[in-house]
Amino acid sequence: MAAPKAPVIGGSKGTDVSLDEAVFAVELKPHLVHETVRAELNAARAGTRGSKSRGLVAGGRAKPWRQKGTGRARAGTTRAPHWTGGGVAFAPGMRSFAVKVNRKARRSALHRRLIVALDVPAFCHARWWTSTRSVVTSIARSCPTAFQLREIGPTSRR
Repeated sequence: MAAPKAPVIGGSKGTDVSLDEAVFAVELKPHLVHETVRAELNAARAGTRGSKSRGLVAGGRAKPWRQKGTGRARAGTTRAPHWTGGGVAFAPGMRSFAVKVNRKARRSALHRRLIVALDVPAFCHARWWTSTRSVVTSIARSCPTAFQLREIGPTSRR
């Protein structure tokens, strides 16, 4: 497969640059992209749910009544799951949703994503620049269909 080309920002109309064949001229493996995206979305999950088991609930240190002679069922604590104010049986705790993706697989997925980006007329190449603002304005002028980057913050939805 021949090396793909990308338009040069700030160059003349027909100026293209050849891209590295080792990165851009490889076959697409969608399962790697899927695995990487799934790992990133899982890493964004908080995993902060939880409830208290019978050992974590406050109180319940003394036996509510003696073992024999009261006519009531034996009880050892008031914090058992079947008591009001008791803990939760098999209580869920904090957990991590992190998924490990191998370094080479993650890198390969990025390469595949760049290849797909080349198929859309939105991939541009900046040969030199002085500031990020100048690159952004040049991209907006040269490649009107370029990707729009947005900042991902704690309140923004993916």
